Amino acid sequence: MDRRKGREKEEKKKEEEKEGGKGGGKERGGKEGRKKERKRKKGRREERRKEEEKDGWKEGRREKEGRREKRKEGKKGRKERVEGRREEGRKEEKEGRKKERKRKKEKEGWKEGRRERMEERKEREKERRKGRKEERVEGRREGRMEERERKKERKELQPGVRSVQVVLRICYTDTSCPQEDQYPPNIAVKVNHSYCSVPGYYPSNKPGVEPKRPCRPINLTHLMYLSSATNRITIIWGNYGKSYSVGLFLVKQTTSAELLQRLKTIGIKHPELCKALVKEKLRLDPESEIATTGVRVSLICPLVKMRLSVPCRAETCAHLQCFDAVFYLQMNEKKPTWMCPVCDKPATYDQLMIDGLLSKILKECEDADEIEYLVDGSWRPIKAEKERSYSPQCPILVVGGSTGGTSDVNGAPPPAPSLENGKIPADVVDLTLDSSSSEDDEEEEEEEDDNGGGPKRKVPRLYKNGLASAC
Repeated sequence: MDRRKGREKEEKKKEEEKEGGKGGGKERGGKEGRKKERKRKKGRREERRKEEEKDGWKEGRREKEGRREKRKEGKKGRKERVEGRREEGRKEEKEGRKKERKRKKEKEGWKEGRRERMEERKEREKERRKGRKEERVEGRREGRMEERERKKERKELQPGVRSVQVVLRICYTDTSCPQEDQYPPNIAVKVNHSYCSVPGYYPSNKPGVEPKRPCRPINLTHLMYLSSATNRITIIWGNYGKSYSVGLFLVKQTTSAELLQRLKTIGIKHPELCKALVKEKLRLDPESEIATTGVRVSLICPLVKMRLSVPCRAETCAHLQCFDAVFYLQMNEKKPTWMCPVCDKPATYDQLMIDGLLSKILKECEDADEIEYLVDGSWRPIKAEKERSYSPQCPILVVGGSTGGTSDVNGAPPPAPSLENGKIPADVVDLTLDSSSSEDDEEEEEEEDDNGGGPKRKVPRLYKNGLASAC
């Protein structure tokens, strides 16, 4: 706007000067008018130039101010942009940090989850392995049970009928007394084109002793035809000058519980009969030089070292000591030997009897582990004595002297006898043998043991002062 106004003013002045110059020239004319015109033109030019310079300076100044403003605006914009960028960068950094934290948390969570998953996998794998192992064990058990059932079915004559078997028994041909099972040498049993296994020999631990073979009935059930077909049995053995008899039996196996129940039903001996047997054992023999005043019997089973529950023994046994029928029958059910654990003599089931007197004593005497039978058939409990400090610890017997003024090895007087059933029990056995006769008897017994090979018997050991040990 200012420039336009300045231009309009200049144009008006020029027009006025033109009008004035034309009139003066006409009046004056000539060279002077021209000079003045030239001067005016120069002045006008200078004025124009100055005005233009002035206007240009103003415009330049304005432009500079505009530039400055633009610069300021640019600086402000830059600052704003920088601040915005910084804010954006800060926001991005914050967001990046947040994202990083989230990633870390997610990563940690993923790691924890991975660990948990790995642990779960391991647990699952362990459970699977355990299950497989249990399945294998169960399968093996089932297989074993099936195999046992198959063996039982093979051994049984009729499946479903409990333990019905066909057995073969062999013994010496001798009718003078009952014979035990005895295998001939080099025996071979063949049933229907198949050989039957015979129990082998037991090795002996003693040098120079031949191995023994357990002679038991031979089970032929698994080789027999369970039909109307003919069964052919062939037995071959070496001929060494002895004759044997063979028998084929159809048997049925019974359990130890059934045998015990049968023994309790028909095998109990009356207490009075047992008492009479005790009196007979302790009866004074006029030919015997040893007077026995009592017999000690333990209430502990020699098989399992536990208190007796069903005391029994064989009728053929000479001792009064009993063993537990429950454990005896169970042991013979697994491994049938039928030998008395006390005297080591045959004690078959038919010979077993339950001692009624000892059963009654077990109910009445619960705090003692040993009793003593007296001459009149009565009994008294023997409680456990305290350990003595003197030696020897074996009971001492007085030989060849009276029992009135005896004493033990250490010089202490004997304990006072206790009253039982109105009588004084004698704890001392009187031996009328002297030292020379006992030594001769001991030598004779050793010779008999060496010659006969029977079990050795312990002889009382004599001391110089006339005492003997019962160990």
